[in-house]
Amino acid sequence: MRARLIQVTQRRGVRLSTATAFLKPAAQRPNLRVLTNAQVKGVRLDGKRAVGIEFWQGETLTSADARREVIVAAGAIGSPQILQLSGVGPAALLRQHGIEVRHELAGGSARTCRTTANRASFFACATPRRSMKSRTAIYGAPS
Repeated sequence: MRARLIQVTQRRGVRLSTATAFLKPAAQRPNLRVLTNAQVKGVRLDGKRAVGIEFWQGETLTSADARREVIVAAGAIGSPQILQLSGVGPAALLRQHGIEVRHELAGGSARTCRTTANRASFFACATPRRSMKSRTAIYGAPS
């Protein structure tokens, strides 16, 4: 048997989606506008300050200005990708892909995405697991 910590969003023991937990309660706020079928192109920068975003909605490229702050919340893969496409991240990587460096983030923009865990999950391993290093079968070994 192995144990690990996992992050869950729940209320009164019921697991919630992000929309149910955070978006629906804020949906009536006057400073929130939800757009569907939109794909972020990048964060608009004024020097090193984020001032808005550009996004595609259908075949139309449009932008949204921020009065106070820009929050990039596209997950562990999407957030670093958006930042890097905007020119924020490791300079060598950005240049390698032909992206103008707007703000070098030496440790990588992936460091901005952190996950915390607050629940324990227990499970039994019925099938052998393979070690990525040795490629040998390991039964019930902790990961």
